Amino acid sequence: MTDPESEAMLQDELESAMWDVAPVVAASRPRAAITQARVSSRDTAEQAEAKRELAATLRKLGMTIESWFADVDPAAHFLGLPIAASKGRAPGVHKLLLRRLARVELRLMQELGTASLAECARQLNVYSVSGMRSPQAATGAEGVSMHCFGLAIDVNYTGNPFLQEGSEAAAVIQRATRLVSGTAVNVLSPPLTGDPGKTWDRLRRASDDLIGYFALRDPGNLPTLTTLAARSAQAVSWWRAKIAEDYKLLYHHGSFVQRDPQRGFLDLDRRLVRALVETGGLLWGGMYRAGKDLMHFDWRGFRRNRANPKSWLQAEATPVPLRPPIVVDASMAAEPSLRGRTIYASIPLGQDRARIRDTNHRLVRGPLISLPARTGIFIPEAAQPSRRIDIIVYLHGFLTNVCGRNKTPGHYDQIDDYWKNPYFLLREGLCRTGRNFILVVPSLGPHAQAGALRTPGGFDRYMAAILAAIGKRGGATGAQTPPDIGQIILAGHSAGGSTMRVIATGGDAYARKIRECWGFDCLYDGGDASAWAGWAKTSPDARLYVYYTSTGGTAANSAELRSRGLPNVTVEQAQTLHTRNPHCEVPRAYWQRRIQLALRQSGTPGATDPKI
Repeated sequence: MTDPESEAMLQDELESAMWDVAPVVAASRPRAAITQARVSSRDTAEQAEAKRELAATLRKLGMTIESWFADVDPAAHFLGLPIAASKGRAPGVHKLLLRRLARVELRLMQELGTASLAECARQLNVYSVSGMRSPQAATGAEGVSMHCFGLAIDVNYTGNPFLQEGSEAAAVIQRATRLVSGTAVNVLSPPLTGDPGKTWDRLRRASDDLIGYFALRDPGNLPTLTTLAARSAQAVSWWRAKIAEDYKLLYHHGSFVQRDPQRGFLDLDRRLVRALVETGGLLWGGMYRAGKDLMHFDWRGFRRNRANPKSWLQAEATPVPLRPPIVVDASMAAEPSLRGRTIYASIPLGQDRARIRDTNHRLVRGPLISLPARTGIFIPEAAQPSRRIDIIVYLHGFLTNVCGRNKTPGHYDQIDDYWKNPYFLLREGLCRTGRNFILVVPSLGPHAQAGALRTPGGFDRYMAAILAAIGKRGGATGAQTPPDIGQIILAGHSAGGSTMRVIATGGDAYARKIRECWGFDCLYDGGDASAWAGWAKTSPDARLYVYYTSTGGTAANSAELRSRGLPNVTVEQAQTLHTRNPHCEVPRAYWQRRIQLALRQSGTPGATDPKI
C-alpha cells in the first residue's frame, strides 16, 4: 500500500538506493519490469490507474520508473529458488530487498549448519518464492501493492493463503479450534505480541486444529469425533454434517483457491518466519492487525535510524554478498609464528578410570590408567609483567577421534598436538585479541578423564603447580618467583564440561577466583542444569556462558538451564558454520569473542586492556 506512512518509508529506501554508487550495467537492466510498469493501450482502467499511482509515488520521491526498476534483479534467488513473477512477466525483486534476503540466508545457513542453500530450503520446506507484480492494488486493500515496487515476496503460495476479513475461512477456523482444542481462535484478531515466533505459534496451532477438524470426516475417526462432540452443545450428527459442509465451502474457494483446506493454512517454518522478520527486517502478513496474508513478507523500512538518517543510508548501501559464502572465523586461522611463549610443564594428574566399550558399544568404566602429566601454558606478548596474573584454564573433550582426525588404536593427542588442530587454535585466538591473559591447557585422558582435578583440593594443587612453572621460567612476572592469581576463567568443550562443573561448584580456594565459565557444547549430564543454576545463584558476581548445538546431545540440558532465567547465565544455540561437525566448531566460533569480552563487566582487567 502507498499510504503516507508507507510513502515515507519508501522515501528512505529510495534515498538509500541513491547512496549506492555501484554502476548498473545497461545490458542487465530488467526491461520487463520497466515495461510492465508503464501504461499501455492494452491495460484495463484499473491497471492503468494503478500504474499512474505507482509513477506518481515514485515522482514524489524523486525517482522515475526507469531509475527505480533498473535496480530490480530479474535473476534473483532466495534459498536457491528463483524468485518468480507474482503476476505479470517480470520476475525477481529490487536490490534493496535482495540485500535483506541475503542476510536471512546467512542466518539460516548458520542455524541449520549447512553451506547449501538448497539444503536450507529442503529443511525449511520452502518450495516456491514469488516477487515482482504488475502494478495493481494490494490484495484486500487500497493502494499499489509492495510487490509492484519489488519490495515483497510470497513464500509457499499454495500452503499459506490470505485469510481476509469477512471470508468464510475465518469462521470455519474458529469453529474448528473450538471443537478440536476447546478454545475458539479468531485468526483475524490483532497479534497478541510483536514476537513473530509467538504469533506463528498461535496461528500454527489453529492450522493444526483445522487439519484435525477435517480429518474427522474419516469414518475411522468417529470415536474421536464422539469424544470431542461431547464437550460441545451439538450432537455428533450435527458436527459430521457441519464438517462436510465446511470442507466443501473452503475447498478451492475464497481464501483457499488452488488449495486444499485439509492441509491447514500455515506451512511456513517458524525459523524462516523469525529470520525474515528479525534479520531481514521484513513485515510478515501473519502479523497484520486484521486479515492475515500468511505467505507475504515485505520491506517497509521500519528499522531505519531516524536520528541519524545519513549514516543509516550509507549503511544500507553497504554491499552484502548475494550468495554469502560459508567462512571460517578468520581470527582462528593458523599463523606462521605465535606472538608469545609456550611452556610445557610436567604436572601429574594421577590416575583415572579408562573408558571401554561394552557388548552394546556403550562406554563404561574400565581399569585405572595413568593420565598424561603434560600441561601447555601460553603467555602472549600482550601479557605485561605483573605480580598478579589472570588465567584461562581450558578443558578439552574426547581425544580418541578428535573432531575428524583419525587415530591409530591406543594413540591419542596430548596438548602439543591438540592446539595445532585447526578446530582448536586456542593460542592464535588469544594472540589476536591482544588481551592480558595466560592460557593453561592440561592434557586430560583420551576420554577427558581429569583425575586429581576432580578431587577435593585437586584444583588448588594444580594451580599452585601452574604458578610455580610460570615463576620458574620468568613468565609474565619478569622474576623467578611465583606470581599471584588475580581472576580465573574456566572453559570446557564437550566432555571437558563435566570437569569444569566439578571444579566450579567445588570448595577449593582457587575456585572462588573463577569469574567466568564458558561451556562449549558440554552440558551432557542430567544434573548439569541444576548444578550450574546453583553455582550462578551462589556466585552472583560470576558469569556463565553456554553455547550448544541441536545435534550434540546437549540441547535439552542447555534449554532447561536457560529456562531458569538467571541474570548471570547466558545460554545460546551456537551459530556455527561447519557442515560436517558443528560440535567441534563451537569453540572456534566463540573462543575469540569470549576472550575479547571477558571480565569487562567487572572493570578488571578489561578496563585497562586494548579496546576491541
